[in-house]
Amino acid sequence: MMFQARGMTLVEVVVATTLFSMIMLATVTALRTFAMTYDRVQQQADKTSQIREGDRFIRRALQDAVNAEGLFEGTPTTMHWVAPLDRAGDASGLQHLQLTLDGERLLLSFAPLRASLEEPDWGQVAADFPLIEGIEKLAFFYQAEPLGEWTSSYVPANNSINTLPWSVAIEIIVAGRQWPPILICMDRYRQSQ
Repeated sequence: MMFQARGMTLVEVVVATTLFSMIMLATVTALRTFAMTYDRVQQQADKTSQIREGDRFIRRALQDAVNAEGLFEGTPTTMHWVAPLDRAGDASGLQHLQLTLDGERLLLSFAPLRASLEEPDWGQVAADFPLIEGIEKLAFFYQAEPLGEWTSSYVPANNSINTLPWSVAIEIIVAGRQWPPILICMDRYRQSQ
């Protein structure tokens, strides 16, 4: 009796190769989709982290704002105040701080406070620092006193011991999404009451 050696036919080889190719194509597609999703989630997490860090710094610096004449200015697109800083780059001590929109970046500018209250020399000690990138819209709002109207600019009332507003709101739109407003109550305002 003779044993006949039996191999795979050409049809079986083609079917096996086709199945293997389809499985590999599905695996590569799934891995590519996973990588793209991971990159998008990572980009969104980075943007969220950037805004969270900016929010934290702005809150702390505004809550410590100095309540003295001429040391706070609020417009719809710029906010300028004086606050003590532990250390931000080369800037420390009492510093003029200014938030402005430069293109699509929320810039924080520093200048040391001088005894003569002359115009701040922005960028002398520390370079402007971009807090948040990719901003489409930025607006500042100010509430002069508790339960008062929100306005787009702030001027202290005459004969008031408060040169700071009661609170500040910052509205930011990044990548077509409006972030919840950043609301800050000014601690120094409350201490002067």
